Amino acid sequence: YAKSLRDLLEGEFTRCLLTNYMYDLPWLFGECPRLNDVPVLLVHGERDRQAMAKECRAYTNVTPVAPPLPIPYGTHHTKMLVALHPDKVRVAIFTANFLSGDWNCKTQGVWYQDFDLKVVADSDDEEETPVAAAASSAAVHDFEADLVLYLSSLGHQVKLFCGELKRFDFSTARVALIPSVPGVHKGKGKQARQLHYEGRNSTQGWNAGRSIPCPLKNMKSFLHKYLRKWTPPAALHRQNAMPHIKTYSRFDPCGEKAGTLDWVIMTSSNMSKAAWGAFQKSKTQFMIRSYELGVMFLPPLLTRESSGPPIRLSVIGSKAAEASGIVAREASSARQQAAILLPLPFQFPLKTYDPKKDEPWVWDLTREDPDIFGSAYIPH
Repeated sequence: YAKSLRDLLEGEFTRCLLTNYMYDLPWLFGECPRLNDVPVLLVHGERDRQAMAKECRAYTNVTPVAPPLPIPYGTHHTKMLVALHPDKVRVAIFTANFLSGDWNCKTQGVWYQDFDLKVVADSDDEEETPVAAAASSAAVHDFEADLVLYLSSLGHQVKLFCGELKRFDFSTARVALIPSVPGVHKGKGKQARQLHYEGRNSTQGWNAGRSIPCPLKNMKSFLHKYLRKWTPPAALHRQNAMPHIKTYSRFDPCGEKAGTLDWVIMTSSNMSKAAWGAFQKSKTQFMIRSYELGVMFLPPLLTRESSGPPIRLSVIGSKAAEASGIVAREASSARQQAAILLPLPFQFPLKTYDPKKDEPWVWDLTREDPDIFGSAYIPH
C-alpha cells in the first residue's frame, strides 16, 4: 500500500505539470531524473517568489509559475502532477509536499489514474482511431471540465497547458474533483471532520509534529471528545509514520458495518477557513483564500456496471471489510456484494482519548521527554 514519487513519474512522459506548496528541487529532480529532460511547468506556493525563480534557473527546462493570490494570507497548497505521454495522460493528486521527509517518513494519501487518447469513428470504415489533436467528438466530461477550470485559474501558462488535455478521454474517471480557488464565490459551504497527532517515537521523532500545526490556543477543551488516537491498521505498517494525510468521510462507526464508507475525500485541504472557505456578508458570498485540490470517492463513480448490487466502500482491516469476504481487493464469493477496500489509516472502532492519561498534540509547547532520537522538542 505504498507508491513512490518515482512510481508516479514512471515511463517516457514528454511534458509535466507539477504543483505544490513546498519544493526541494535537488531532491525532486534526483528522485525523478526524467524531469531533467522534458519541459516542466512548476507551480509553487513559496512566499519568496524571487528566490524560487532564481533557484529554478539552474534547471533550464523548468518554468516556475506563481499563481495569483488575490486575498491576503492565502497560498497555493495543491499537490498534484500531470504527466503527458504520447498515448495517455497521468493525473495524480496527493497530500505530500515535494520534500524527502514527506514522501519517505509520513503517512500520506495519493490517487492517480491514466487516461487514454480520445477516439473517433472513422467515417469510411467506422473503426475507432485515437485522436492526436484536440477532439470535439466526445462530450466534455465533468472531471475534465473541473480539471481544466481549476488549472486555468493558476495563470496563463498553465491555461495554455490545458489545451493538451483536450486530446484525452476523461470519461473513465473514477473520482470527482474537489477544488478550492481563492476569491469570492457564491455557493454552499462544506462541513468536515478532523484527524490528530500522537507519539514521539515516530520515524521523525518530535519533529513529525511540526507539520501538524495546532497551537495550544486552538485546542479547546470541547474538542477533546472528538479526537481519536492514531491507530492505523497493522497491514498498512503506519503506526510510527505520523499523518500528513487529510481525509474527510462519512462512515458507519460500529457493529458489523463498522468501516463502511458512504464517501471519502482525500485532499490537500487542512481544516481551515483559508482552505475550505467561509461565508461573509450575511451568507451572501463565500470567500476562499487558498488553492487546494482533492478527490472524492463515491460508490457510483467507482464502477461503470449498471447491473448488480451497488459497490460498497470499506476501510481495510475493518469489520465491514471482513464481512465482505474480500482479501486483497478480490471477492471470495460471487454472491457477496461487490466491495472496494480503501487503505485508509483508520482502525475501527476508533479509539478515544483517555482524558486522565492522554494529551492531544499541540505544536507550540516544549516537550522535554526524549524522542526516538534522544531529543527534546523545542517549538520554533
